[in-house]
Amino acid sequence: MNKLFLSLVTVIFISCLSFETSFAQKFIEYKVNGVAYKAVDDQFISFITKRTTTKEDDTEQTICKYFTASISGIYNFLYTLEFEVNVDTNYKVKNDVFKLGESIEFYEKLPIAHINLIKHPTSDTYEFYSSEKGTKGNVTITKVDGDWIEGTFEGDMVPQYPLTSKVPVKVTEGKFRFPIEILD
Repeated sequence: MNKLFLSLVTVIFISCLSFETSFAQKFIEYKVNGVAYKAVDDQFISFITKRTTTKEDDTEQTICKYFTASISGIYNFLYTLEFEVNVDTNYKVKNDVFKLGESIEFYEKLPIAHINLIKHPTSDTYEFYSSEKGTKGNVTITKVDGDWIEGTFEGDMVPQYPLTSKVPVKVTEGKFRFPIEILD
């Protein structure tokens, strides 16, 4: 009788874990200089879309496509973050590693990843940090499951504005999971 009860409890436990995993929420979490931040569900946006430019004859030209995740709208965080990965227009999202670079390189070098970090102090001023050319770090896609992607990210963010600090900020233990919502 005890073996039957134990087997039944084990089956229920495994079923609950499978159910929870299949309905897992979207999230993004990271540490900035060791302090943890996490946003879930509707606290951040994520999508994949095309990056275009206007040519001299006023027609649009697709340069690349990119996917992004941003929590820039959460102002109770001291540091808000957004990252994007720019890839060739024919790229199919898969497990991959993307090195960090600066945003100006999007048009010259693919694939490339970029992270922006904004510090929201209690006063009216803010600080802006960004990955730059030669920045150490990356965004890694670790799992693609149907319309969902999961991965990690980390890097040293360089101060951009105001230039009162020359000390990079470390983003570590970044993780994400979100659906790939395609926008054209």
